[in-house]
Amino acid sequence: MARARLRLALILATSLLGLGAVASFTHARADEDPVQVQKRKDEADAKAVMDHPEELRKRKAAAWAEMERIHAEQVANGPPPPPPGPPPTLVWEPCPQAPIPSTVEAPIGPGPFNDLALSIVMVAHLTVNGSNYNVWTGYGDEDPVEGKVVVYRFPKDPCLNERSAYEHKPTEEGAGIPMGYDDPARQGALRATRIEGSRVVFTRAHGPDGAYDVLTGQFVEP
Repeated sequence: MARARLRLALILATSLLGLGAVASFTHARADEDPVQVQKRKDEADAKAVMDHPEELRKRKAAAWAEMERIHAEQVANGPPPPPPGPPPTLVWEPCPQAPIPSTVEAPIGPGPFNDLALSIVMVAHLTVNGSNYNVWTGYGDEDPVEGKVVVYRFPKDPCLNERSAYEHKPTEEGAGIPMGYDDPARQGALRATRIEGSRVVFTRAHGPDGAYDVLTGQFVEP
């Protein structure tokens, strides 16, 4: 209802109906050029404005007053009430992750760990006990002698994990957070070469081969 009245007020503010425009407008013949018809109408509207300036001023003032009244009414009444019925309920569907093939490849981009200073050499992908892992191997940006790995374990079911976070409940422990580890051997950059079970085997730039076990979180001998 308020919107309709607002439209009416706007029409009153600009309309010239009743000011003589219609009366002075000659009805068009069926074969008359529409452009000429519109031109005569515009001229009639302009003449009505010139002939009745006081009437137009009063109409504009009344229209503005009506709009201000409608606005005040809307402010006083507040926002419209919500639709009846219970609020919508979020539906969480499980989306378990499928196993990924075990591969070792060159990295694409810098990796999702801006706060972990790592120059990536190779990245390994593997699935262990139903969890998918990415393991980046390389060396520290500030110390090339310091070999490093960064491990990211994907949630087994990202949808349910997100639901737990939304409901402020515990999420899957250790999942979804990149973790960095320094090679205690300190023998240069690490380069992943193959995957053996839960272990990512790598070479060291200045030492023997080694491995990192994603289940134990330990550097071990291959």
